Amino acid sequence: MKSHHNKEVCGLAIHPKREEFLTVGQDGMLGVWDIKTKRQLRYAKLECGANAISYSNEGKHIAIGMLNGYLLVVESEKWAPVAKTQHSSNGQGITVITFSPDNKLCAVGGEDGRIKLYNVDSKFRTSKVIKKSTSPITAIDFEKNGKYFMTNNKAQEILFFESHSGRHFQEFNIISNLQWHTWSCPLGQPVQGIMAANSDGTDIQCCSRAPDGSVIATGDQYGCINLFKYPCPQPDAARSKYVGHSAAVKNLSFSLTSNHLISCGGQDLAIFQW
Repeated sequence: MKSHHNKEVCGLAIHPKREEFLTVGQDGMLGVWDIKTKRQLRYAKLECGANAISYSNEGKHIAIGMLNGYLLVVESEKWAPVAKTQHSSNGQGITVITFSPDNKLCAVGGEDGRIKLYNVDSKFRTSKVIKKSTSPITAIDFEKNGKYFMTNNKAQEILFFESHSGRHFQEFNIISNLQWHTWSCPLGQPVQGIMAANSDGTDIQCCSRAPDGSVIATGDQYGCINLFKYPCPQPDAARSKYVGHSAAVKNLSFSLTSNHLISCGGQDLAIFQW
């Protein structure tokens, strides 16, 4: 068995059809893990470390965001190469990857604040480049129809875009009626309650809504997992708190059945299954 043993592990992706998940670390180690047996099924050593990873929604592709700014895409079963493209021209790392619900687009954000939309059917050629964000991208979520997506960044901006055109928009009558395919943004109207009363918004490192939509979990800079009912729009909502990580929780996600939560502790080099 191999594991993430000498550098941070931040990348996490849940398989969309099986009780498995992927992790990738800054040491370049890529691993597949079985939720039921709690065993590693497969591993590989990448040419460069990585912080972001995502399955496409049908499970066909794995997209990996490298620390050197390259996007690597492989087939999910045989790990055969599909595409490799330079996301950042100045070598800044990729921070988040999300596929649209119909798997037509792959949205990728990075340390440079740019978001690129890649056309999956055209072997991940660049479709749009969006430069609206003023700081590194921390989360991207599509709404259920894939027509719109939202982002968070380190400057605590909440931005909304049209998927087809890449146009930034602020029309409240559209935003207020959107139903979200996933929710991983720590900032947004349905999750205002995840922030503690004295929080400045920087203590929440990551969040994830369960697939059944019943709860949302957050990971904070103190190594704690916090569980809330979803939605939780009221400030300082009631929560259940769980401890275990000895460093900031860098990523977390629920399993396909919503019965398990996987978390990555970053500098503690640990992967927890809850």
